[in-house]
Amino acid sequence: MLFASQRQKEEMGSGNLHLLAIAILREIEMWVYERTGETLLVTSIHRTPAENDALYGGRGDHLVGPHVLWRAVDFRSREIPALDVARLLDYTNTRWVYDLKQPKLDCLIHEVARDLGSTGEHLHLSVRPGATMLRTPSLGEEA
Repeated sequence: MLFASQRQKEEMGSGNLHLLAIAILREIEMWVYERTGETLLVTSIHRTPAENDALYGGRGDHLVGPHVLWRAVDFRSREIPALDVARLLDYTNTRWVYDLKQPKLDCLIHEVARDLGSTGEHLHLSVRPGATMLRTPSLGEEA
């Protein structure tokens, strides 16, 4: 795993990032490397409330978010072939449930520069403590 700056490297080793985010990120790292030979480049882990709000226009309405709360990681996607990005999204979001109470939300999303709060194409991993979990087959379903 590579880091865009020393800041992300220090944040990764700080002990503040949620352990489940680290576990899923390591799983993604292995998946990407095994299929593409590419190494993940982490571009964002923690943001201060002011940094987070500035990405959304600086109106004071985005002072809290998963990066502020140490439960999200962004990594660059442009080195990963588009088909593999789609497969990675499917793999991760089939394997992990972000929150059973919010089934439309995924753990891993692909953001592009035109998305509000996005400065460039990347993959955004986010976990919700106490809610994000491995998906298990329902009773009667085959694993």
